[in-house]
Amino acid sequence: MLIRQVDIDSEFTDKFSGDYIFLVDTKGTRFNVPSGYNIMAYSDGVLLLERDGYYGYYSTAGKWIAQPIYTYARPFAEGLGVIGFSDSAKGVIDTEGNLVIPFKYDYISQVSSGVMALHGEDGWKLIAKLEK
Repeated sequence: MLIRQVDIDSEFTDKFSGDYIFLVDTKGTRFNVPSGYNIMAYSDGVLLLERDGYYGYYSTAGKWIAQPIYTYARPFAEGLGVIGFSDSAKGVIDTEGNLVIPFKYDYISQVSSGVMALHGEDGWKLIAKLEK
């Protein structure tokens, strides 16, 4: 579960002394995020982390799925994450880090009901996710 903790200053109750986002499991154990990263989203067992404008995906198993070198990323949905560069190519990976759509599109929508819209050199495409 993604939790937001806001600490209020005990002397000045209209001021925050801290604002934190973290992940806990069903037993209340806090998940440790790599130092210096902000949790942007959590879904499908994958955290979208950010530091200094760079994004990466980190699994709850404690390993990087996509290193934080990207300037564009969306939260995972239906087992797929759109990642790439703000003014350049974007692609799609699965929760294991496998590339499922190559980094050659300037726009890729988040998957919804198994369908994604992509735009690249050859115009718009709609693709449907299929079961293995």
